[in-house]
Amino acid sequence: MTEHSDVHVNIEWAGPGPEVVDEVSQALSEHPSVQEQLSETRQRLLSIELLNPEGAGRVDGLEPDRYRTTTYDYTNNRVILTTGSLDDVQGSMEVTESGHQPLPTREESEARAQRTPRAPYPHPRGR
Repeated sequence: MTEHSDVHVNIEWAGPGPEVVDEVSQALSEHPSVQEQLSETRQRLLSIELLNPEGAGRVDGLEPDRYRTTTYDYTNNRVILTTGSLDDVQGSMEVTESGHQPLPTREESEARAQRTPRAPYPHPRGR
């Protein structure tokens, strides 16, 4: 057995906290440009990404200044991407439609599993 000196670790939060993600989510649901695209549709917010300043790459200590969200519109089978500034989350927001089909999120898979009835026993011939 070896002796260890006391080790102290200080962890400091870097960058925007969870409240910023909540603010982006709320702004997204209320923004007129998003409402124009998604009103009266069945949709799900799939992700919120915090983005570093353009052209900065992954520089240590650099805080994100923008966000990008991905929302899937089940009614029209399309992806809606929004991008905006973290300095003005409630302000201008770029809304675009994307042709890519995202992989299902864990929440989508769980929701589908809850809606799918299961047979009590598998049929021996796979019917």
